[in-house]
Amino acid sequence: MVIDVHTHIFESSGAFPKGFIDGMYEFKRRDLGEEKFEVWVQHFENARVENLIKEMDEVGIDKSVVLPVDFGIQMREEPKISIWRANEYIAEAQERYPDRIIGFAGVDPLRRDAIDLLEKGVKKWGLKGVKLMASTFSVGDAEVQPFMFKVNELGVPLLIHTGTDPIPYHVELGNPAQLDTLLLRYPKIRIIAAHAAKGYEELMTGMIKVREGRLYADIAGWQYEYQRSHWHFLLKMRYLMDRIPGAIMMGSDWPFIKTSPYITHKEWFDGLRNLKMPEGVVQLGLGIRDFSEEQKNMILGENARSMLGI
Repeated sequence: MVIDVHTHIFESSGAFPKGFIDGMYEFKRRDLGEEKFEVWVQHFENARVENLIKEMDEVGIDKSVVLPVDFGIQMREEPKISIWRANEYIAEAQERYPDRIIGFAGVDPLRRDAIDLLEKGVKKWGLKGVKLMASTFSVGDAEVQPFMFKVNELGVPLLIHTGTDPIPYHVELGNPAQLDTLLLRYPKIRIIAAHAAKGYEELMTGMIKVREGRLYADIAGWQYEYQRSHWHFLLKMRYLMDRIPGAIMMGSDWPFIKTSPYITHKEWFDGLRNLKMPEGVVQLGLGIRDFSEEQKNMILGENARSMLGI
């Protein structure tokens, strides 16, 4: 089974505050150039569930975890599409494609009605987990604890953005060390560190090693490393699979990274299916091994299937 544990769907770009969209589009335009940017933005703005399903079929993905994102408080600007509607859209997608879509709820815990949305999402709409963007708060902050208590009570997995990213993300709040507060306070909470805490990978790996069965990581966003510094990507993946093989899960961050000149959705999954350490590196005598088929299957879906209870 192939499972992508980190994707996003939305009815339109109106699900994001205008300030966020403007900033992201400016960055993408600089990175891609005008012509390639126009191709990217056309695909991004069509990130509805039926288009995700189509690409899943083309790529050979059995299930995708879909995540709403709440930037309203961080950007001090509410989007045209409310966070309640954004979550409801995820629930509708899961209902339409129950064998393909795994919906998570997503809301900033600092919202006054955050717990109400979380409870409705899980208990009424049947959403299977929670997505948090910890960029306006630390997960250990006192005002966030009632929300975390409810997550623990509901017993659903928690996927939290970690690592480094451009503005408006706060790099300090992407430090995975803060996740330990939740793991120690709430015995039922299981956490997926989104993006494998890029920039903090060694710390994250050590934490996962001593919090086995409680802390996991997805590699969404590592397409940039795969494409632009492939040797570094291979060594990082070898390190992760040597240390924490049961905790690494596949993620794509679809639709943010899915079109040329970025690595495409299909190229990303095919790259993991064919993950291989060059023979010359294996022969160096440093104890560096190639990736086994079992390890590749663990990354592509078996670890996620175990963690999600599928």
